[in-house]
Amino acid sequence: MPKLQDLMSADDMGKLLNVSSPRHYVAGATICLRGDPCPWFALIIKGAVRLASTGSEGLTLTTAVLRPGQCIDPSGGLINLPAMNDIFAEETCELAVVLHQQMDHLLLQNPDIARAIMTFDKLRIRSLSAMLDDIRRLPRKVQVAKFVLVRLQAMQDDHAPPFIITINQEDISGWLGCSRNSVNKYLSALAEDGLLETGYNSVTINDPAKMVRYVLQSSPIEPIQPFLDKLKS
Repeated sequence: MPKLQDLMSADDMGKLLNVSSPRHYVAGATICLRGDPCPWFALIIKGAVRLASTGSEGLTLTTAVLRPGQCIDPSGGLINLPAMNDIFAEETCELAVVLHQQMDHLLLQNPDIARAIMTFDKLRIRSLSAMLDDIRRLPRKVQVAKFVLVRLQAMQDDHAPPFIITINQEDISGWLGCSRNSVNKYLSALAEDGLLETGYNSVTINDPAKMVRYVLQSSPIEPIQPFLDKLKS
């Protein structure tokens, strides 16, 4: 996902921040719960925020982990619906919060800001649609490989091979909705195939292009834009 500031000018970002107020949360804190009224929009300034949902059986599924520069609108498109997800502070974080009444006025006066936020929301919807399609089509082992690659994509600009990714079985099980024992089985199978090496709360990828080829060759449909293009070279 892009950062919101990548979709708008520095001047427009300044206007957004000028009408915001800071909120701080320690790691693990609840920001809002599914069904709560949350009439605000927030830009993540520091830390990370996790969007999740917990079923009656107690299984928590992660929808997204958002980081600085990304935004959340719990009530859905500034229209004051109940929150669709539980939202937690994944890490100690700071949010720049704008109440919907202030946001409505800002967007009416600044259509470029409205366009940037709409673009961000559309890209998020496409990402979630792709994730749902993966769940329906891809074997679990391939889903685990793709999850690891997505985490790799977030860090590649600042690193060189071998890539050591901080990740644990709980992270993956929360995304995919399967047990940690199952995740361990799929990681072990990928390691046996020579696609990664497992460590304590980490995996190492020596050849990202090989992993990408495995995921693409295992996909029953051709992606519109082959994902993780940067990892192929």
